[in-house]
Amino acid sequence: MSELQLKPLISYKGMVKSADKLHDICFFYFPFHGLSFEDFFQYFPILCYVESLIYQSDYDVESQKTSHSWTKTKEIILSLLKEMGWYDPKVEEILNKGDVYWDLELRMNRGERFTYEDLVKAMELRTTDFRILHAILHCLLNKPYDEELANLFFPMEVIADIEDDLRNYEKDVKNKSFNIYRMFIKYYGKEEAPKRLQRELEKYENLLMERISSLSPEEQERVHGLFDKFREVYPKPKIPTPIEETP
Repeated sequence: MSELQLKPLISYKGMVKSADKLHDICFFYFPFHGLSFEDFFQYFPILCYVESLIYQSDYDVESQKTSHSWTKTKEIILSLLKEMGWYDPKVEEILNKGDVYWDLELRMNRGERFTYEDLVKAMELRTTDFRILHAILHCLLNKPYDEELANLFFPMEVIADIEDDLRNYEKDVKNKSFNIYRMFIKYYGKEEAPKRLQRELEKYENLLMERISSLSPEEQERVHGLFDKFREVYPKPKIPTPIEETP
């Protein structure tokens, strides 16, 4: 067993934060790979380790105002995957998208000027950890990366992440944490932001329905069933009234 495998690198907080994401990975992705909840603990160690590292890096980046922590985290993840024989260039490609995201988040959180295109990029890159875990799961199963399946889930990932920010909006305002709704308010103003964010949610919902419609009737029924269960666990939140923030 190597030094890397024995080195303590994740926090309890990181593990707690990773729990919801791991639940979603098991809930949505596992059935499409012929896996059940009973299979989860076979893959739990590496998936939990990676997601906990990502959340720890998230905390460090926001508190230290620099992306150096993410650079180190990425190196640790890639080193362990190579050591365990689970490396695939696709995983590294997706990890590298985190570089763009963290630089963008830091710039937006510092109050620097940003564009609508930056908002879209932030919404879509923020769910990179979903795709990192999914790519690693392919490696664990010794399967080639399924781009079509990843593209199917992409809009659902974005929707879930935006809605999570809506649920945490008040807390994130208090902590001055990055929150996509906060960024919409900064860009559009308090009157326009809720309507604009609603349009974005509808855009991704329409994209999801469009991609589902390209599936076979059996697969359509399967995905709709999963989405219905998702709504049972995570009811659609209301867009909160914008809060007046002090500089």
